[in-house]
Amino acid sequence: MSRVFLIRIGIDTTNGGFVSPMSDLDSNDYKIIPFPKIRNKSDYYSQISNYLPKDKIIIKGTAITSNKYYQLEFHQDPAFLYNSECFTYGDIKNYNILKNFNKGDFILFYSGFFRCPKDLHNSDYTFNKIKELQKNKKQYYIFAYMKLKDSPKLRKDWDTYDEIKCNFHYSNPSETNQEFVLIGEKAGYINPPFRMDEGTDPKNNHIYIFNNEMHQFLINSKRKSINRAYAECKEEILKKLNLN
Repeated sequence: MSRVFLIRIGIDTTNGGFVSPMSDLDSNDYKIIPFPKIRNKSDYYSQISNYLPKDKIIIKGTAITSNKYYQLEFHQDPAFLYNSECFTYGDIKNYNILKNFNKGDFILFYSGFFRCPKDLHNSDYTFNKIKELQKNKKQYYIFAYMKLKDSPKLRKDWDTYDEIKCNFHYSNPSETNQEFVLIGEKAGYINPPFRMDEGTDPKNNHIYIFNNEMHQFLINSKRKSINRAYAECKEEILKKLNLN
């Protein structure tokens, strides 16, 4: 029996100002934008444009005019999305929940997306305009997974595992002693991504809620809100995602 845990990753309205663009779900035409490590807007706006689909969105006013080029750092995690040979994911929040996860268990990664209108082509937008386009129109998908090779590894043990040295957290450690890295035996994308939201809550359009299909896979059946959700799921979801 495998345990399954759901984790949100990538840019969102709190860390970055908007969510990742999706052009065509059927052809898996989407990009995951990592959230910035440093919140310096003048540099962030310039660098984030590198992650956007240029045939859909071109950001206005982002040219770097300074004589000193500054490379903004992004939190590129889980690492396998950016380095196909590094099956790892680092975290600072969920050790007490995941400390008993072990070999054969699964982590499912989801993110918020904005489906670009079909007629959106080579359009120039400010960041405020992108945020306005996305208002109450975000969608949430499970799009990647990692099958664990071992139990979570706390920072004090990282140097014992060569696999961890390619993870973002290894070179950018935090101050918490419960920072950990998960090592996977395999990882990859889920095709097609699995939509897990029903849209916004009729009583509060700032909150997105799980759809009925996703809700049946949650161990905590009382949970309704997706916003910043980290949740354990029933093993049956692996069959739905063709991961069993």
